[in-house]
Formats: sequence, structure tokens, C-alpha cells
Amino acid sequence: MSRRKSVRAVCGMLLVAMCCSQLLAASESANEVKSDRGRSVLSKPPALVVDPAKDARTLDGTLSRKERSPDEIVGVTIEQKLGQTLPLDLEFTNELGKTVKLGDYFKSGRPVVLNLGYFECPMLCGLVLNATLDVAKEMDLKVGKDYDILSVSFDPRDTAVVAKLKKQNYLAELGQEGAGKGWHFLVGEDPSIKALTESVGFGFRWNEDRKEYVHAAALIVLTPEGQVSRYLYGVKYLPSTTRLTLVEASENKIGNMVDSVLLYCFLYDANKGRYTLAALNIMRAGGVFSVLLIGTVVLIALYRERKREGSKRPGTSD
Repeated sequence: MSRRKSVRAVCGMLLVAMCCSQLLAASESANEVKSDRGRSVLSKPPALVVDPAKDARTLDGTLSRKERSPDEIVGVTIEQKLGQTLPLDLEFTNELGKTVKLGDYFKSGRPVVLNLGYFECPMLCGLVLNATLDVAKEMDLKVGKDYDILSVSFDPRDTAVVAKLKKQNYLAELGQEGAGKGWHFLVGEDPSIKALTESVGFGFRWNEDRKEYVHAAALIVLTPEGQVSRYLYGVKYLPSTTRLTLVEASENKIGNMVDSVLLYCFLYDANKGRYTLAALNIMRAGGVFSVLLIGTVVLIALYRERKREGSKRPGTSD
């Protein structure tokens, strides 16, 4: 009887522990929901704009940024349009000077990272392109094999010659075999540029005084079918976040089992542009694990108890 009581006690403690963990995870989830109330899914993060005449590098290499006046950044926002399909029939010119359609770059079955900027940009576009290069070098996913990059200029004055030079320089720095088939640089005319940028919610404007564009900094991750999947903001992209966005956009056609588990345990925060811990999913996974654990312990205990009782019974020999 004492053994049975000990088994029951163990099961009771496991049940209490499971309930406590469930309540803790539930409270964390509730706090997350409460803190997120009032925030729109289609967020409009502040535009990161750089003024070369005023901004400077600090001694530690970080960017010292001074805010522009509100009038200068009117319309310079990024409106998230998740699920929006790009107008794939738009025509652009590639780095070889050939006329291409946007849809030509969505036939490989790979997710695409869209980088919008202009090739004569004095500061911010270079930072975004360099950050794109850095994260491509840091991830084990390969350009042209696992995903593609599409760098499109929104300045109609940019030419295919400049696009070709940009591509040559960045491919040489990337140093990945086959990347030339996956990283493309395009230029275009106003109608195509306007249709593309509006379809992904990318705002920019021309500043006549400075003779430059004012625009935001972000990468836009697209599905192989050309639908907007995620936005990554700023001029620094974490390899872990970028990898998960690409795996998610590909519907797990790239990546591995670990990525699938991480996507379950983490949810994308549209306001922060990164993945955050998902308490609700962890609570569910923990609940299933706890039930399996308790069931296993109970079955083992009952099996051993019956085995002991059977060994104590007297023989029935004649």
C-alpha cells in the first residue's frame, strides 16, 4: 500500500507542476496580448532616414543620426501589406540592359528578398545593401540556391550600367558560387517603380534642396509566388530572424526540422520586425509533453506494481 501511495504522490506532484507551468505560460501570454492591445498589425514604423550633410560616424563606428523635420518625411513610411501579391507583369531593365518582367524572378520556387533603394544614394541605401550582404554571408542559406535577392532602384535616372557595376561589386564581396543567378539588380521607369513600391507599401520622396531621395530602410521578404510575407526593418539584420523569415516564406521548403520547431515556439512581431517567444505555443507544447510524461510514469508504475503483486502470489501447483 505504501508503494501505491508513493506512486499516487508522484503523479499528484507531476499534475501540480503541469498546472503551474500552464498557468505561468497562460499569464505570460495574457500579458503579451494585453501589451499588444491598441497596436495595429499593419504598423507604420518610423522611417530611418540619413542626411549625409548632418550625420556623421562616431568614434566607435556607429551611426549618429539626426532627425529630419516632420515636413521632410511626410509620406516616407512603410505600410505593411502582408499577403499582397506583387504586380508580376511590370517591366524593368536588368543589369545586362535587357527588358524583363518582375514575374521572371518568381519562377525558381525560392523565396525572394526585395531590396528597394537607389544606386546613387549617398548613405542609407549603401547601408541596407551592406547589411543584406552581411546577413547573406552569415547565414548557411545560399543565394541562388535557397533564396534570391532582388535589388530594385526607385530612381528612374539609374541605368543598367550602374546596376551591373553594383552587382559585380557585391557578388565579388559575397563570394558564393552560383549567387549571380540569384542576386539581381534592376532599374525601371516611373510607372513600374510607382506600381511596385505602392504594392509593398514602400514610401519615398524627392528632396529638391538636397537633390536626394528621403526614404525608409527595410527588406521585404516575398514568397516564391510573389506575395509579401515579412518586413525586416533597419540597417542590421539578424541571421536567425532572416533565416526564419525565409523558411516561413518558403513554407518550410528550405531549412530543417529545427527551423520548424523554432517557428512553432516563436511568433513574428510586426511592430518589432523580429520573432518573439510565443508563450501560448510553448504552453500547448508543454501541456502535451506533460501529459505524455505523466502517462508514461503512471503506466510504468502500474506495470511494476502488478509485477510485484504477481510475484507475491502463491503457486497453484497440484
